[in-house]
Amino acid sequence: MSITSSVMTNMDQLLATWRQDDQDFVCDGIVDSSQFFTEKVKLLFVLKEADKGVGTDLRAYLRESSEITTQNLTWLRAAKWTDGIINFFEYNRLFTWHQLTEEYLKNPAEYYKKWLSKVSVVNLKKTPPKGPSRLEDIKAYSEGPLNREYLKKQFELIDPDIIILASEVVESLYRELSSDSLPLNVVVTPHVKGWIEGETNRLVLSTYHLSDTLCEEPNEVEHQLWYRDMMEVLSRLGRNG
Repeated sequence: MSITSSVMTNMDQLLATWRQDDQDFVCDGIVDSSQFFTEKVKLLFVLKEADKGVGTDLRAYLRESSEITTQNLTWLRAAKWTDGIINFFEYNRLFTWHQLTEEYLKNPAEYYKKWLSKVSVVNLKKTPPKGPSRLEDIKAYSEGPLNREYLKKQFELIDPDIIILASEVVESLYRELSSDSLPLNVVVTPHVKGWIEGETNRLVLSTYHLSDTLCEEPNEVEHQLWYRDMMEVLSRLGRNG
């Protein structure tokens, strides 16, 4: 059995055990193993909790991507950031936000499918909120002994090179899960903080939730500043790592 097949078999077994009879559980992880494992850098987005609108499997939702609208800031940013990061690390090309937008506008549906198929996505809480999202529910879920053990196993199976933690809450909970690994070479910009994870040598970035807006009306300038900070942090960490 190949390493890829072994990882995906173990992932499926983990999610099946984790899910048990919970009808609200949303599977996540490596979106498309045939894409993810062929990239030079393996990228993981860590989010707070599952969304009600993606069905029972976030991976299938992102592979299809036909239901993702251009107004969905979470997946718009995730796709463009993935494009920028992979091109930077694999081909030494540093694209501007404007260049990424030009590529995206040629065919948004294909763009989503191409870039979101190359990543992994993990929600710390695998079930959608019953009502408004509550931070105490997310913390209680991810800090539960069994969920904590399963989350650690999921991160271990994905074994990413770059992790993007999408919110301060996610950063706090992730650092509790990875308490054995000290942050090294911390780099801070107005919108993104990053460090090298001591034990694993991964690049870890902490920023806002991908759907957040930095001003009342999100615009290209906002997207550009946020993306610029992210690439600056990655560039500085990449040189130091």
